[in-house]
Amino acid sequence: MLRFWQRRKDDPRAGPPSLEGADDGAARAAELEKATFKPGMQIAGKFTLQRLIAAGSMGTVFEAWDMFVERRVAIKLMHPNYDRDPSMIARFRREAQTTAAIQHPNVVTVHEVGQRRDGTFYMVQELLEGESLREYLMPRGRLTEHEAMTIMVPIMGALIAAHRRGIVHRDIKPENIVLTESASGEIVPKLIDFGLARVNTLDPNRKLTLSGVVMGTPEYMAPEQAKGDPGIDARADVWSVGAVLFELLSGRRPFDGPTHQAVLIKIVTEAPPILSMLVDDIPSAFLEVVQGALVQQREGRYPSMQAFRDKFVFAYENISHRVVLAPTRGPKDDGEVAPEPQPGEAETHEAGGADVLELDPADLVLDEDTVSELDEAIASLATTRIATVPRSEIEWRDAAALFPGSPLTADETAAFDALSVNALRDAEAHAARAIEASGTPETIARMRLVQAIAHRWLGHMAEARRAAEEAITRLPRGSTAYHAALGHLVIASGSMGDVARIGAFVDELAALAREGVTTEAHIVTAARLVIALVRAGLPDRAHEVFAGAQRLAQRHSVVSPFVLAWLDVARVEIALHEGDLIGYVRRVESAVENFTSAGDMRNACLQRCNIGNAYLQLGAYALAVAAFREAQAIAEPMQLDFVSSLLANLGYALAHMENLTEAIAVETAALELLVRQGNRRGEGFVRGYLSIILRLAGRTDEALTMARLAMEVSEGVPAARACALALIAGIAIARNNVREAYLKASEAMQILSRLEGIEEGESLIQWTYALALRVNGVEEEALHRITEARRRLLKRADRISDPRWRQSFLEQVPDNARVMEFAAIWLGER
Repeated sequence: MLRFWQRRKDDPRAGPPSLEGADDGAARAAELEKATFKPGMQIAGKFTLQRLIAAGSMGTVFEAWDMFVERRVAIKLMHPNYDRDPSMIARFRREAQTTAAIQHPNVVTVHEVGQRRDGTFYMVQELLEGESLREYLMPRGRLTEHEAMTIMVPIMGALIAAHRRGIVHRDIKPENIVLTESASGEIVPKLIDFGLARVNTLDPNRKLTLSGVVMGTPEYMAPEQAKGDPGIDARADVWSVGAVLFELLSGRRPFDGPTHQAVLIKIVTEAPPILSMLVDDIPSAFLEVVQGALVQQREGRYPSMQAFRDKFVFAYENISHRVVLAPTRGPKDDGEVAPEPQPGEAETHEAGGADVLELDPADLVLDEDTVSELDEAIASLATTRIATVPRSEIEWRDAAALFPGSPLTADETAAFDALSVNALRDAEAHAARAIEASGTPETIARMRLVQAIAHRWLGHMAEARRAAEEAITRLPRGSTAYHAALGHLVIASGSMGDVARIGAFVDELAALAREGVTTEAHIVTAARLVIALVRAGLPDRAHEVFAGAQRLAQRHSVVSPFVLAWLDVARVEIALHEGDLIGYVRRVESAVENFTSAGDMRNACLQRCNIGNAYLQLGAYALAVAAFREAQAIAEPMQLDFVSSLLANLGYALAHMENLTEAIAVETAALELLVRQGNRRGEGFVRGYLSIILRLAGRTDEALTMARLAMEVSEGVPAARACALALIAGIAIARNNVREAYLKASEAMQILSRLEGIEEGESLIQWTYALALRVNGVEEEALHRITEARRRLLKRADRISDPRWRQSFLEQVPDNARVMEFAAIWLGER
């Protein structure tokens, strides 16, 4: 497969802003936030922002992907302009502390709280999938008493747990109740947003809110809260729950008005409407319980949420209904924590994922007798100390420390910071401004490196190559930053199919080794070069470079996860080239772990995509589609270049599941991206995939045209060219153009023989050549070729220890199945 180098329905009145600072400051803050946080950025080195969920006066909430734990989460980010506002910092921390303290199954779970470099805080919560109570209510107008019970009794239980910890929510409203769904399909309401919560404490010096400040949402605010009275207690939440129930059962709020001020005046000066006079299809005894929560004087209300809930449930039971509540809706009223899953009770993984883990991986066996000029130069360095590169950022931040006499400008600092959080376009723009404003050699060196990396991940390979070339001429030779530039030059050149340049990089690396290896970045460059060499059809040189890098790492006892990750990726490429799917799977998983440990979320995400590629190689197309779609959800917001390759493989997998219409659309989108990126290697493979899919769809003329285009753009990419030639030959056979079939299949076979194997398409080339010989009357050679093809295929299959995966590899991959079928028929075994 194409290998990767690395992609309310609301009531207009719903959710009005808090009255605290309820002016255009909140709007300005929201606009600032939009400019600061964007999908694709990384927070704390492990949370990748995916989509905006909500924006408010205090912060912004994004859906994010936790790369360490591998789960979707919601992350609330404090507005950067509040980093020196003690009251806002205290409020943000209070929300995190109060939410985490309750630990109730009907309260959103807080996973983590942290502080960013700028001093602002972030809070990571469970991602609630469902609709708000407001969204649920709007199309219905009002709810039945049963629906109201099912939703609000668990919320009342959550508030009982909060109140027993001295926490008053103070902002209960339909927008702050999210209706999620349990595994059994039951509604599980969750209370969110404790940003206005008050903690009642015995400490007289601890003040979390100011007396006289009105905070909350007017329509659901208790009279004492509306007046800004001090000493707000749990009875304010009793009123708010009563107001929500009033609206659920009647379809209107107890107090409403054209402005917030008008609503507040009504709450303070008027008695609420009589609910039983508005609703005539629910027994008045039940409605009167709700009315009892809306007493203006708090002394006349229910003294606690517990008392309110008990009366509410009792009244419901007395109207000849039975309360239907899921047993998991909440713990006992004392707020005890639900038990953690015990060992063995964890969620079961998909069968496919478990099967992959059960594979019996074998280490890649290299020829230890391989001796190269590069390895001889390395041999003398056994006692040399070299600089470590434990994290990915060190690779390019080294440029900032190389010129102590030239401090970073503000734009340079911003460029480095933007690159660290995956704000790639911002990084490139800041770098360009820094170069234009300063123009010193040191600034140009540092910023051209930033631009090379940013362009590489955006898929702008020509720009990446130019920036890397200039950075190399200005950075100290052999430094970590120099190797970062050289490594990205290798990546860009490889993607652009520049075979001659890739061969020259081997000589450059050998020269650097002779001059003295001073940093682990040398090993990373070697690993990147191994990948480029394999893909350029130079496997022997790739083995030499890898052997030297491996020995260098061993001599210096390298343990840096970033370096080990790149060695893993080099092994992955060699294993795939040699058909070792076991080594491939094992090393991809190891690379994911090491890149994650090194804080390199871009490469960690890329390698997760390659796990989907492993499923493709094994013929597990449904699992491949699932893996690619999950990776797509992570990679696209990051706007990384390998999204095009991801789409290419997704389209190919969809085609093998007979979803041809979507497959063509996805593959075409991938092709457009690759052409814009100037990725000729990727373009060659994707045009080949499109040719296969178009032929499956019966569009043979278009398939032939696409295969010819694939052949033309694949100069310098021998594997892609060989596959394109085989596709042209196959169509020629179907059209009885046997001469052309033989010529094209022979050329493809010559490439395969020269390379001694390719990363994909070997079976396609083998059976097509054998069939071309047969239709041209060369029977004996055809039998020899199909026999040899089967022998090589079975040798690859023998590396797959799990019999289920071995069978899938031989029977579910169409080209492999065709080799086995032709061999059996032609040799008279059937």
